[in-house]
Amino acid sequence: MLDLECILLEASNGKDVRAVTVFAHCIRFLRDEALKLIRQETGDENHSVEDVLWVLTVPVMWTAGSKQLIREAAYEVT
Repeated sequence: MLDLECILLEASNGKDVRAVTVFAHCIRFLRDEALKLIRQETGDENHSVEDVLWVLTVPVMWTAGSKQLIREAAYEVT
């Protein structure tokens, strides 16, 4: 089994960052931008994260480990 804690990415400053953390930040950004757009388009500032059924898709050709990494990142966002 793939140890997701061991997958590190090198940041532009040379420091290592967990890949799960990087993907979690990306997912959080997309979620927040989508929510901002929903609020803007509906004129209802009361829409919250819980009001939306969020579905994150990944390519079928990804390995099970890659899919698990994205799943863990999504859990980290909630």
